[in-house]
Amino acid sequence: MFVSGQSIKGISTAIASGTNAGATATISANSTLRHHCLKIVGYTDLASTIQLKDGSTVLFTTQTGAGGFFLNIDGDYIGTVNTAMSAVLTSSTAVCSISISAAQL
Repeated sequence: MFVSGQSIKGISTAIASGTNAGATATISANSTLRHHCLKIVGYTDLASTIQLKDGSTVLFTTQTGAGGFFLNIDGDYIGTVNTAMSAVLTSSTAVCSISISAAQL
C-alpha cells in the first residue's frame, strides 16, 4: 500500500543462492529513494526462517517448510532512505535460493 502522492521510480530485484548456511539477497541502498518490498520468492531444502530487513532492522519474519515459497508482501514494509533492503533465508543443508523485489519510492 503506497502512501498517497508517492510515485514509483522503478523496481529492483536481488537474487542469492546458498549451500549449508542459508542466503541473503540485498537490494543496494539509494541516496534518494526508499524500497517498498513487493515479494520474496525462493527455495530451501530445510525448514527455515525468512526475514525482511531494512539495513539491520527486521521488518518482517515468517517460517517456511522445505520446498519452494512465494510471499506476496501485503503490508507497508517500506524502508528508510539510503538503506539497503534484504531478504534473509536463515538455514539450509545443501541448497537454497532467495530473491526480493521492491518498488523504489
